[in-house]
Amino acid sequence: MTDKSEQHNTTTTSSPSISKPTTTTSSTLISDYGDKSPKQTDDADPMVLPLTSRHTSTTWSHVTRKRVGEEIKAECNYCNKQLTGEARVGTSHLTEHAIKCVKKCLDIRQTRLFGTQAKDGGLNDTLSLAPYEFHQDKGRKDLAEMIILHEYPLTMVEHYDFRKYSNTLQPGFKVPCRNTTKKDIMQRYDIEKEDISALLSQKNGRIALTTDMWTSRNQRKGYMVVTAHFIDNGWKLQSRTLR
Repeated sequence: MTDKSEQHNTTTTSSPSISKPTTTTSSTLISDYGDKSPKQTDDADPMVLPLTSRHTSTTWSHVTRKRVGEEIKAECNYCNKQLTGEARVGTSHLTEHAIKCVKKCLDIRQTRLFGTQAKDGGLNDTLSLAPYEFHQDKGRKDLAEMIILHEYPLTMVEHYDFRKYSNTLQPGFKVPCRNTTKKDIMQRYDIEKEDISALLSQKNGRIALTTDMWTSRNQRKGYMVVTAHFIDNGWKLQSRTLR
């Protein structure tokens, strides 16, 4: 009787020791695949998986690991396309997609420091870190305004060093050719012409016209500028160039 009782007690106490390694191994496997740990808060997205020590490639900064059903996917941060995200598969397919991703090339997003404008024209000490989105059309518009303001030749956009400089500042900006830049300048001229015509048509008072002569620095040609002067509703002198 004593031997059977001791045998029964030995069997009962050994059962928990057998189940502990099984539970620990299962927890380790789940942790390696980046599943939600008990310490994770409920505010975190349950689909997003953190990177582990095996994800050392810089390619992982362009994708987000997510669990979709029973599979682990790598979702592109630019076009949201889901690729295989298992670490054992490697990162060659992720690197190839990151290089060829259309959204990454056209809608390039970066982080930039923005400063508030001070009264003296400078920047205040307060700076904020915020994302910005690049726009090709706005870049062409600013380029046309720069050429108009500084009287740069249209051939400047075809200079090798200017294109190299533009690519260094913003690789996503495609420098337009000379004819396209000329078209952008004429479109800006038509817009300004309509705005001035609408402004002058609302004036009931007199408008004084003056002329001035100037010579282009690039073409060495003489031009005559016609300027309109008038008093606005706030009794301030305004001047607008007509042509």
